[in-house]
Formats: sequence, C-alpha cells, structure tokens
Amino acid sequence: MNPKLREPLESWRSVLWLAGIAIAAQVLFGGMRPVDGSVLATLARDGFRAELPPFAQYLFDSPLKIVLLKAIGLQSPTLIAGLFLALSFLPFAAALLAEDDERRKSAFLLAAALPLTRISFGSLGVGDAVMFAGAIAVVVSRSRLVLLFASAVLVGWHVQQGVLLLGLVVVLGWVTGERRDRASLAMIVAGVVLGVAFFLLSRTWLPFPYQSRLGFLLAHLDRFLLRIVFYWPAAIAVALPGFLLLWLVRGFRSLSWWLFAGTAASFVAASVTSDVSRVFFVLHWPMLLMILLPIRSVRSPAVIVPVMLLSAVVPLLTWSGVEVFDWKALAQTLQKYGGPSGWAQLFLSLAGAFD
Repeated sequence: MNPKLREPLESWRSVLWLAGIAIAAQVLFGGMRPVDGSVLATLARDGFRAELPPFAQYLFDSPLKIVLLKAIGLQSPTLIAGLFLALSFLPFAAALLAEDDERRKSAFLLAAALPLTRISFGSLGVGDAVMFAGAIAVVVSRSRLVLLFASAVLVGWHVQQGVLLLGLVVVLGWVTGERRDRASLAMIVAGVVLGVAFFLLSRTWLPFPYQSRLGFLLAHLDRFLLRIVFYWPAAIAVALPGFLLLWLVRGFRSLSWWLFAGTAASFVAASVTSDVSRVFFVLHWPMLLMILLPIRSVRSPAVIVPVMLLSAVVPLLTWSGVEVFDWKALAQTLQKYGGPSGWAQLFLSLAGAFD
C-alpha cells in the first residue's frame, strides 16, 4: 500500500472530495425515501390543530418540527421533501463549530463516512439530520450559547430521543473527562429544561388528546417485538461502520468499557421503537464522535475509505422492513405527487426485484 494513503488528509480540498464521494455512495446504494409527506403538509397548514390519523399522531411529540413547518408554510409534500433534503446537510455545517481546524476536518469527514447521510436520505421527513447536527454541536463546540441552543433544539425536535442522547453525552463526557466543565454541563441541562418546557407548553395548544409515540408502541407492542426479535441482526449492522473505524484506528483492546455499555444502552432504547436502526445510530453517534474526534488518523484514506464503503451498503431495519437500495419508494412518491412518468412506471414494474 502506498504510504501516502496512511497519512491524514490535511487540505480542505481533499477532505471535501472524499466526503463528497462518501455521501454520493450512500445516496446511490441507500436510496432516497420521502416519508410522512401528506401528514407533514397537513401539519404545515393546520399546525397543532391538525387532525391526524392515529398512526401519525406521534408527530405531536416533535413540536419544534411543527413550528418549523408552520412558519415556512410549505404545503406541498414534494417541497417539504426538498426542505428535509436540504436539512440532511445540516450536520456538515455543525461540524464547522469545532474549536480548531483539525477537529473541523475530522468531524466533517466522520459525518460523511459514517451512515448519517444514508439514514437521513432514507427517511426524508423525519429530520434525523437535525438530531445528528445537534449531537455534533454539543460534542465539538465549547461555546456555552451553542450548547444551550443545540440542547434545546434536540429536545424540542424529538423529546424522547433528545433527552436520552444528551443524557448519554453528559454521563460519558464526565466519565471520559471530555465534559467536566460545570458551566458547559449547566448549559446542556438548561437546554434540556427549555426543550421539555416547550414540549409541555405545546401540549396545551392541542385541542384534543392524542396518541403519543409511547402510546402507539404500546398499542402495537406485540407486532414490534416479534419483528425486532426476527430482524435484530440487521438492526445491529448499522453500528458496524463505526466499530470498523474504531478497530482500524485503535484496536478493540484499547476501547473502554463505557463504549460497549453505552452502545448496549442505545440498542436497548432503540429496540422498542418502530425504526430500530435509525434510532440506534442517532443515540450511538455521539459516542463515536467523542472517541474518534481527537484521532488524526481517521482522516487517512486507508482508514476512512473501507468505512465509507461499508456505510453505503449496510442494511437498515426500519418500520417497513430491512432496506438497502431503496429507490423504489422515491419513484412511488414522484408518481403519487408529481403525476405519471414513463421512467417511474418502468421502475415500478421491477417491483419483484425489491419485494
């Protein structure tokens, strides 16, 4: 192997080139799937007074998303998908909040090489990129204002995942020594309090009781548990790129017990959701970033290229099953909202290859 391939990338030009290839590979092999389009359009029109079907009422657990949709005013499912497509690149902007240029490059490349884009593009409309970006901001930034704002956004965007994610960051940051600054921890806690207060306030804006995420899961618990037991190996697979990267730069023997404990806790929390792989990686990602960010060798092509290739093809367990190369969903959405088209009809005629 060429020794230069083991040297960390130093220029932003080379970092951007490799990151672009990683993102393109994830989009190509992972596909693009808009979700909740008509429901989000209803929320954009009616806000907290929207009458949603029971299976979609859990979206009221994400009040900040509703406020954003209502404020922007997009009521076309296609335009809303475009909005969330743009939000998918928010984690790369958050990487620029790191305190020095070395960490900015590492955070940017890690966000591209690990399956963040794959997950975001695979569920356009969910807004996982906001959770990824908030986690990056909390880990890489030393600004108290950024910590307060990012923590509040995480909880306001998804109250359950936000509280769990920030709880893991605080506990693991204290254990590792990365986050022992009491002022910073106070800002994170204050952000959580603000997010929870906003969530509780939003419930008073609803003219009727609704079925929360927890209520929805409890109502269909037998179905979810049966599917999770059957498919759990696929759900664990989303962690493989991160562990491959850890093995290449550090080796497993040097990894601390808290990483495995945190990973196990993240998987247990995600196992009772409808999108196991997605939620698991949202909670797992900050731990990877905390460990890998100070290691310069993560930017070497010999290390990062195998990881980005694995991220592009790793299967994801979602509410609709195990997914890889899921372009069929995009074709169906375009056909539904954009009218019939020849190529979409041709693509949909290949349904047997995807079912």
